[in-house]
Amino acid sequence: MDAFEPAVFDDHARSIAKRQYMQDGDGDVFGMFRRVADWVASPESEQNRAYWSEQFYRLMASKRFCPGGRVLAGAGTQHGNVLNCFVQGATEHEPSSFEGVLEVAKKLALVTKVGGGNGVNLDPYPPRHGGAGREAGERGTVRGFAYLSAAHADVEDFIRGLMRPPINPDGEKESVTIRNWTRVVYGLVSPELAALARRHGVMTVREKPASAMVVPDDMGGIIDTAREAIRLAIAHTEPHVDFSALRPEGAPIKGSGGTSSGPVSFLVEIFDNFLEWANLGAEKSGPVATLRYVYSPVLRVVRQGGTRRGAGMATLSIDHPDLLDFLTAKDLDREAAEGDISTFNISILVTEAFWKTLQADGLWNVEPVEVPGKYYPVLVEGEYTGVLPELPDREVDGARPIPVYRQGADSLQDGTGGPARLGVPAKWLWHEIAWHAWATGEPGLIFVDRINELSALKNLGPRYAIRSTNPCFVGSTRIPTEFGLLPIEQLTDKGSFYLATDNRAPLAGLGAARRGRGVTVRKAAKAFYTGEREVVRLETREGIILTLTPNHPLLTPQGYVEAGQLKPGDKLLVQSGEGLWAKEQALPPAVLRVVRERVAVAGGRGSRGRSDVREQYANMPTRWSENLGLVLGWLVGDGYLREDGVGFFFSNREFAQAQTVVDNLRDWFGQGTLQATASNTQHLHFNKLPAEFFAALGVRAVKATEKRVPESLFTAPREAVVGFLRGLFSTDGTVEHNDAKQSCTVRLASSSRKLLEDVQLLLLNFGIFGRIHPVYSRRLSRKGIVHHRRAAGLKALPDGRGGLREYPVANQYELIIGAESRDRFAEVIGFALPEKQAKLEQFISGRERGAYRQRFEVTVSRVEPAGTAPVYDLTEPVTHSLIAGGVVAHNCGEIPLTVGEPCDLGAINLAAYVEKGRFNFAEFRKDVRTCIRFLDNVLDVNVFALEDNRVASQTLRRLGLGVMGLADALIKLGLPYSSEAGRQAVAEMMNAMREEAIKASEQLGEERGVFPLYRDNPAAFEALGIRPRRNVAVLTVAPTGTTSMLMGVSSGIEPVFSPFMWRRIGGQYKALLHPLFVELMEQYPASEEFATPEGKWDWDKLIEAIQANHGTVKGLSGIPAGIAAVFEGAHDVPPLDHVRMQGVVQRAFDAEGYAANSLSKTINLPNEASVEDVEAAYTEAYLTGCKGITVYRDGSRQFQVLSVSKEEKDSQDAKRQTQNAEGNTVVQPALLDLPSTSVNKVGQPVFERTGRLVGYTDMVKLTAADGTRRGFLVTVNLQGEHPVEVILTSGKAGDEANADSEALGRVISIALQYGVPAEALIKTLRGINGGLYGNYQGRFVTSKADLIAVALETSTAVVLEEGRRAASSDVVPQTPQRALTPPLGAASISAKPAGQSGLGKCPECGDENLVREEGCTKCYSCGYSKCG
Repeated sequence: MDAFEPAVFDDHARSIAKRQYMQDGDGDVFGMFRRVADWVASPESEQNRAYWSEQFYRLMASKRFCPGGRVLAGAGTQHGNVLNCFVQGATEHEPSSFEGVLEVAKKLALVTKVGGGNGVNLDPYPPRHGGAGREAGERGTVRGFAYLSAAHADVEDFIRGLMRPPINPDGEKESVTIRNWTRVVYGLVSPELAALARRHGVMTVREKPASAMVVPDDMGGIIDTAREAIRLAIAHTEPHVDFSALRPEGAPIKGSGGTSSGPVSFLVEIFDNFLEWANLGAEKSGPVATLRYVYSPVLRVVRQGGTRRGAGMATLSIDHPDLLDFLTAKDLDREAAEGDISTFNISILVTEAFWKTLQADGLWNVEPVEVPGKYYPVLVEGEYTGVLPELPDREVDGARPIPVYRQGADSLQDGTGGPARLGVPAKWLWHEIAWHAWATGEPGLIFVDRINELSALKNLGPRYAIRSTNPCFVGSTRIPTEFGLLPIEQLTDKGSFYLATDNRAPLAGLGAARRGRGVTVRKAAKAFYTGEREVVRLETREGIILTLTPNHPLLTPQGYVEAGQLKPGDKLLVQSGEGLWAKEQALPPAVLRVVRERVAVAGGRGSRGRSDVREQYANMPTRWSENLGLVLGWLVGDGYLREDGVGFFFSNREFAQAQTVVDNLRDWFGQGTLQATASNTQHLHFNKLPAEFFAALGVRAVKATEKRVPESLFTAPREAVVGFLRGLFSTDGTVEHNDAKQSCTVRLASSSRKLLEDVQLLLLNFGIFGRIHPVYSRRLSRKGIVHHRRAAGLKALPDGRGGLREYPVANQYELIIGAESRDRFAEVIGFALPEKQAKLEQFISGRERGAYRQRFEVTVSRVEPAGTAPVYDLTEPVTHSLIAGGVVAHNCGEIPLTVGEPCDLGAINLAAYVEKGRFNFAEFRKDVRTCIRFLDNVLDVNVFALEDNRVASQTLRRLGLGVMGLADALIKLGLPYSSEAGRQAVAEMMNAMREEAIKASEQLGEERGVFPLYRDNPAAFEALGIRPRRNVAVLTVAPTGTTSMLMGVSSGIEPVFSPFMWRRIGGQYKALLHPLFVELMEQYPASEEFATPEGKWDWDKLIEAIQANHGTVKGLSGIPAGIAAVFEGAHDVPPLDHVRMQGVVQRAFDAEGYAANSLSKTINLPNEASVEDVEAAYTEAYLTGCKGITVYRDGSRQFQVLSVSKEEKDSQDAKRQTQNAEGNTVVQPALLDLPSTSVNKVGQPVFERTGRLVGYTDMVKLTAADGTRRGFLVTVNLQGEHPVEVILTSGKAGDEANADSEALGRVISIALQYGVPAEALIKTLRGINGGLYGNYQGRFVTSKADLIAVALETSTAVVLEEGRRAASSDVVPQTPQRALTPPLGAASISAKPAGQSGLGKCPECGDENLVREEGCTKCYSCGYSKCG
C-alpha cells in the first residue's frame, strides 16, 4: 500500500480518547483505531482481512470517519456489544401486563450493562387509574424487609442509607430516603454497629427468616428477584429480601470491565421504586408511573459498561389519555416529589390525523386524564367555535383547565354520523406541547406517520407477516371498538383508538393460537385505506361471512393462515368474550333534529307548531336507554314502518306481558290507536312523527326479507343493545327443549338472513356464540323423523277472516344459541316475556350437569372470488390482531424500528473533504462505500446481550451512517450555515451520500446476500422499487457528541456552537478559540483593534471582545467580513434556518430507495424566543419534510417556569419593559432606590450596620493548582435589599490564608456600607484569576475574589427575583439557588461567560461547559455526552 500520514489529534482529543474509549494495550489513539479496525475486519475472508483492516484504520486515523463511541470502546472487549440503542418491548408476555413490564425491565438492565442505549414506547400501557372519568384507587401500603449480613463490606452504608449519586457514579456518597423497606442487619453484630443501627432506625437480628429471598449477584437475577418480591406485595404479602450476595459497591465486574453499584443502590433504585410502583397499582398505574418507578431506575442503577449510567428514549402517542401526564413528567417539581426520570428523553408521536385536525382547528379525539397540580379537565358546554374559552385555574392546587368539548351529540362534527365523543381543541394541545418545550426543552416531536410512509417496511405486515400487498377487509367489515361495532372504513379518520382483541391471538402475530378465552382492550395505531384489491368471499357453516383480500391471515388453532389458502373444513377462531360498546348516551343528531326541530313546527303552518302537539311529544327520548332498545327490537321483530306511521303487533296472550313496551310508547308518543285484529293480535299504531323518529334511528320501511338491525344500534351503548336483543328475541325467538338429548336451545327465526347475521355479530360482542341455519320442518315417516328445508314458495296461512289462503313465503333461517352461550344469553340478554324467560331458566336450573364449554370456532364451508373492492386495514402493535366481522384476524403493521432492533452507528466527517474551497466528491463517494462495509461488518462481530436483539438485527441489518463536521465544511467552503446557498451545497453532499450508500449496500447484497427479510419476501420490496441489497436502511444523522470532539469538528449537522469554548489547561480554565476560526483568521492581516505590537493577531484581546459581544463575531468590528459572514454560532442561526437545514438533509436522504432513518438535531432558540417561535419551528419541521424535531431554548433547563397560567407573551412584554434602548437589562428604579447621598456627611457610611443582619451562607469547594480541594464559607448579609457585609472563611487553611480571606471580606464590606454600588465591585472582582477554580451558583470562578463577586451577583439577583415573585405568583422558579436574572447594571456583566451554556455542571468533570446539540447534552471540557 502507499504511504499514509495520519491526522494530528490534539491534547483535548487524546484526553477524550483516553477517558472514554481506550482499552489496556492501546497505547495511544492510533492504537485504539488499530484495535477497532482489526476487530471490525474479522468477518472478511482471510485473504482480504488485512486489506480491509488497513482501509478501516486509515479511514479513522485520517479523521474522515468515526464509528459510534460504543464501537471505539467495545471493539474486541469481553462483553463485545458495540451497538448504540435498542428498541425494547415485551415479546414473551402481554406488554401491558405485570409480566410484560418486568420483561422489558430485565431487557433494559441486561442491555444497559453492556453499554447499549434503550428506547421504549409507552402506548401499550393503559391510562392511569383506568382512564378518564375514573377515580384513583387508594395507594397500597405494603412494606418490605431488606436484609444485609453484618459481615458485608457495605453494611455501614446500608445502615446509614448511603450511595453514590446516580448522575455521578464517581461522586461522594450521599444519604438517600428508602420509602417502602425496613432495613435489617443480621448475624453477629458488634456493639458499635448495633449502636449505629439504633441511631438510624435499622433493626438487628441474629438470623434472617428462612423464607427470605436471596438476591443473586447478576443483573438478570436481580430483576427476577425484584419481580417476585413485587408479586408478593401486589398480593398484600410483605416481601423479605436478602441483599448479602451482592458484591460491594465499587467491586469489579468482569463482564463489563466496570464496577458494581452495590447493594444499597439496588435496594433504593430497583426494589424501593418497584415496590412504590406496586403500591400505586403496578401495571394499572399508567405509563408515566411505569417509566418513573420501573424503567428509569433500572437505567440509573446499572453502570453502563460498568462506569456510566444508562440513557433511554420514551415515546407516547398524541392520542393517549395520559399525554399531559407524560408531558409534565419531567417537570422539576414533579421529579422532586415523585422521582427522577432524567435518564430518559421523552418524545410525543404526532400522527397525520392530528396534524389535519390542527390545520382544520378542530377537536382532537382524546379524553385527557387529570394531572394533579398541572391540569384538570373542564367540560365546556356548547360547540367549539375556534375560540379557546377563558377558564379559571383550580384554586386548590393551581392546576390549569383543559377545555373539553362534547362532539357529535348536537353537531355533525364527527363526520361519520357516529356517536358523540369528548375532544380537546387541537390548537390548545399543540400550544401546551410547544409551551413545555419552550419552558423545559422537552418533549421532542416525532412525525410517526411520515416515518412509516417512508419506511422500506411499509408494505409488510406486523412483525414480518410478509405479503406482496397489504392484507385488507372491505369497508363494511365491522370492528369492535370504543365507538361500538363500527365499519372499518369509518375508522380511518379516528387517529388511534381502542379495540377488542381476542386473548388467543399470539403476541407479535407469531405462532399458534394461545390458550384461554376472552378479550383484551388494546390501542390501535390507526386504520387506513389501502386501495382497490381483488377480494374473496369466505363463508362458514355457522353463517359468518367475510369479504377480504385472499392474502389476509385469519387465525386457526394452529396459527394464522391466509384466507385464500383455507379449505372447507378448516377451523377459524371467533370472538370469545365481551368486547367494547360505545359510551355516548345521546341519540344520533338526525334523531335529535326530529325531537327538537320537527316537533317544534308540527301541526301548524310555517315555523310555528301547535302547543298540543309539542305537549304530546314532550317526553320523546333524547338519550339511549334499555327501554328504547326494547321498543326498537319489538318494532324490528313484530312491527312495521311506513311513511304515514309506525305500528306494533302483540298477540292477545303477550299483550299484558309486554305492557312495558306499550307504556313506553304511549309515554313518548301519546296514546296512539289500539285495534284488535281477526288473527288474535293487538295492533298499536302511531302517526308520522313517531315514524320519522324511528326512521332517523335507522329502521327501514322494507319487506320482511330485507330487515336489518338499525344502523344506530351498532354505535349505541351496551344497555340499549341489551334492550334491543331482548325485544327482538321476545317477538321472534323461542326456547326449544329436546328431552331425549336433555338439551335446550334459544332460537331466533327470520326470513332475513342479513338480520340474523347482524344479530349474530351483536351477540358475539357479548361473548355469546350463535350459528345460523336454514329452518327445517319435521315429518314423521316409517324411517323416523325426516327434516325438510322450508324453502321459498306458497303456503296456506290465516287470511285474517277466519280462513286460510295461500301466500308466498321466503326461505326461513334460524339463529341457534346453545351450550355455554345459552346460559350467558339467559343472564345477560333474556326475554322480556316472563313465560319464555321462565322456560329457559327452568331448564338451566334443573339440569344435572353444567353446560358444554363453547369452543368459539367456526368451520370454513367455501372461499370463492368476489371481484374487486376498496379495502382497508388497521395497525394494532401488540398482538398485531383484530376482530373483523367476528373472526380473529391478523392486521397490518407499519413500524420503522421493530422491537429489539439496534442502532449500528458511524459518521463520516464532511469537513475532511473540503480542499482549497472545493468539496472532493470523488473521495467522498469512495469512502462512503467503505463506511457502509465497516458498519455491515459490525453487525457480524457484535456480541448481543439478548437473543431477540440479535434476531431483529440480523433479520433487517439496519445501518446508520451519518455525518459530522457539516458546519466546518460550510465554513471552509465560504458558505453561511443559514444561507440558501449553504443548504444547496449540503443537499448536493447528502444526495451523493445517499446514492453511494445504497449502491454499496446493493454490492454487498450481491457479495454476501440480501438481508433475510428481503430474501424471504422480495415482492414486498420490489413493489416499492427497492432493489436487492444487504441492509433495510443505511442512513441517519445520530448524535456525535463526543466522537465529533475526538475528530475536532462540529457535531452532526449542527452549526458550530461558538467561536471558542472553555477548556482546562493545567490548574486553570481558559477560553480557547475554535481551530478552524484561528486558521481562517490567520489568512488575514491583523486588524488594528486586535493587533499585537508585532502585527500579529492578539488572541487574548480577541477572546475578550467576543465574550463581550455575547460569544459571537457577528457585528464585531475588526473581524474580516468574510469570516464574520460564515462563522455562525448556534445562536446566530435563525431558528427556522436550523429547521430548514434539518429538512434539507432529511429530504435528500428520503429522495429514493427507502434507505433512511430519522435525523437527530437540536433547534437552538435564544432565551428571548417565544412559544410562538417554538410553534413556528414545529410547523416548519413538518412542512420541510422532517421526521421529528427537538427544540432547546437557551437557559430553559437551568430555570424552569412551572406555572403556565400566564401566556409567555405577557412575560415577554414585561421583559421588554425592563430593557433600555441599548438592550441592556436594567431594573425598575423602585427596586434600586438607595438612601440619598446628599443627606449624608462626607466620610460617613450610607448604610449603618445594625446589630442583627439577615443573609445567607454558602459552602463552596474550589480546586487548587496542585489538585487539592479547599472549602470556603461565603456569607452575604443584607440590609433590606442591599448587600452590606461579606464574610469569607477559608475552612482549614493556614492562618495567612484565613487572614487574606478576612481582609478581603472586610474591605468589600466597608465599600458596600459606604455606598459603592455592588455592580461596580462585581465588575472589578469578576474574572480575577488566582489559581483556584470551581463552580459556584452556576458560575465558573477562578479565585477568592471571583467567588465574592459571584456571591454578590447572585444575592442581588435572588432578591430581585423574590420581589417579582411576591408581586406575581404566576411564575415559580424551580432552582432558586441559581442566578435568576442577569447581573445589575451593564450588559457587559454576563449572566454566564460567553461560550458557556447555562445547562449546569457536567456530572463527570463538574465544569459549567454543557451545550445542547443533536438532541443531547455534551460537555466541551471533558467530552461527556448524554442523550437521555
